[in-house]
Amino acid sequence: LAYKMGWMPSDMLAAIAVAVSLSFIISAPLNRLGHKIYQHSGKWLQETAAEKLNQRDQLINPGHAQVLILGMGRIGTGAYDELRARYGKISLGIEIREEAAQQHRSEGRNVISGDATDPDFWERILDTGHVKLVLLAMPHHQGNQTALEQLQRRNYKGQIAAIAEYPDQLEGLLE
Repeated sequence: LAYKMGWMPSDMLAAIAVAVSLSFIISAPLNRLGHKIYQHSGKWLQETAAEKLNQRDQLINPGHAQVLILGMGRIGTGAYDELRARYGKISLGIEIREEAAQQHRSEGRNVISGDATDPDFWERILDTGHVKLVLLAMPHHQGNQTALEQLQRRNYKGQIAAIAEYPDQLEGLLE
């Protein structure tokens, strides 16, 4: 618009177009690798301790939960309810949206709010010794893949189950 109105010379328009294009080229891989970059740079970042931690920063104690369900949408909720019907209260659901986690709790489910794709989330889990199964039921394949990588980095020895919408997504999830 500024070019058409004569407020900006064509050279300036070309320079802005090139700058915007370059910014996308540089930022796309950085955004995709954001969690990995954060993990590697975490050694050099100084941790600051707040007097009162945000709920998302508090330590997580799974207690005696034998199953962690990451993603409490339709599939995660169905799995949680089926496990509870068959085996009792052995599951802990993890949902990224606090409102949804509260709704699950009001319906009697053991659900906490957390982002399983965030490396800090896995640093806050106190003890997974009782956990025999982790179900990756997040709606986006990349989220399940990232959570799987986090579990592998922490040498989780139990079973891992994951959902996949398309056959080509299985390759990255199968070991």
